[in-house]
Amino acid sequence: MLEQNQAGREEYAVIDVEPTGLRATDRVIEIGIVVLDQDLEVIDEYETLIDPMRDVGETSIHGISPSMLVRPT
Repeated sequence: MLEQNQAGREEYAVIDVEPTGLRATDRVIEIGIVVLDQDLEVIDEYETLIDPMRDVGETSIHGISPSMLVRPT
């Protein structure tokens, strides 16, 4: 996605979505976004884990363990 900020400089958003596995039936478990300026320097970033409401799948694929998704009580 290409946009211009208020100063007229171009910015790019790079989005990464991590699924629980490699099948079409798997669910998203993590989303990451990096915003780059026109020189491809990182100017902002965001990431969040998402509870897939089921088994997280093979952790060697995404490196996310079930304990990482446990919400504090």
